[in-house]
Amino acid sequence: MEEIKWGKKLYRQDTRINDIFIVLHGKVSLNYVTDGKEVETFKDAGYLGYTLGEELLFYKDPLYRKTAICESRTCCILRISARDLIALGDSEFLRRSLNTEILRNDMDLMFEQIGHIYNQKERWRIKIAHKEMENVKVEEVEYTQFIKSP
Repeated sequence: MEEIKWGKKLYRQDTRINDIFIVLHGKVSLNYVTDGKEVETFKDAGYLGYTLGEELLFYKDPLYRKTAICESRTCCILRISARDLIALGDSEFLRRSLNTEILRNDMDLMFEQIGHIYNQKERWRIKIAHKEMENVKVEEVEYTQFIKSP
């Protein structure tokens, strides 16, 4: 477990995902930056029970796709290594465990919740991509206004 102070970064955009984080206390925002300027902030991205870094379950070479910043006075975060999290879902591990059925149900529930959180953030990422495409179209229109026709 880690305690992070207001304004401190949990991780930076475009760095390799090594850990997944579960927010136990406080509030974390996600900031997306492109071309050196902030494009969008998702203020309600992380609060009690929310995960950060869950992209590692959905991409082959995952990177943190935004920067996570503590937005409350303090944030308490549970850090789990990607390797350990993936091992928890391993069928061989589940088979050897005591109370296998209970653990399997817990793991299914946890991964289902992580999937819902991922989908919520993916909708936000699609919105950002759409916004960036609109900005590119505006820049192209402004540029073509100055080109003279022969």
